[in-house]
Amino acid sequence: MAEYDSIADDYKKSKFAPWRISVEVHSLFTLLGDVRGLRVLDLACGDGIYSRRLHERGAARVVGVDLSSGMIDLALAEERARPLGIDYHVGPAQDLALDETFDVVFAAYLLNYARSLDELAAFAASIARHLRPGGRFIGINNNPAHDPARYEATRPFGFIKTLAPGASLTNGTPITYTFYQGDHSFCFDNFYLDPAAHASVLAAAGLVDFTWHPLQLSPSRPSDSASLPWSEFLSDAPVLCFSATRSPHALA
Repeated sequence: MAEYDSIADDYKKSKFAPWRISVEVHSLFTLLGDVRGLRVLDLACGDGIYSRRLHERGAARVVGVDLSSGMIDLALAEERARPLGIDYHVGPAQDLALDETFDVVFAAYLLNYARSLDELAAFAASIARHLRPGGRFIGINNNPAHDPARYEATRPFGFIKTLAPGASLTNGTPITYTFYQGDHSFCFDNFYLDPAAHASVLAAAGLVDFTWHPLQLSPSRPSDSASLPWSEFLSDAPVLCFSATRSPHALA
């Protein structure tokens, strides 16, 4: 995706913002639990930061996939500098055909790139065919229930969301994220889909028990972040974790 090729370095840096570490990482790995010995597919892996974290937590096999060749270039550079045995692939998640299944499919910011329920269904079908029966689908996503009136309240955390003038939240509406880094900023779009639709679309692909999970704040966080309005961030969260399971009765 050319959009991410041009912002790859900035997006990589954004992964180290205090909210990323103290909320995003903490929430995801609390939800995920023990991955030791598991095979994990990391969809929308970006520069591979979560692929590496999954390996460091003991995953037996990690495969990362991203649409942006610029992001995968960064992941491969990290792999060359510190070989972990992670495999990386460039390509659209919905067209993926790896001819193997995994215990966990992990997706940090994938579903919010679906521009329609049909595109969401294509993501779900790909996830299901790469997940063993009983395997878990875990991730984090734009929170579609986030109140647009509160989109700019996250500015102290280094980013905001905006809608185009006059736009309302209907399926496919672009939501622009703007991240601030020092004296410059960068932007990219996610897309709104009805919160309840996620469960029904994923269930049709065999991914059952879809659940949104609230964010959690790590008890150990950087001392220089103590003044940030964490309670406001969590009470109307801009992003949410989620989980689902591939039906244990599905054919492998």
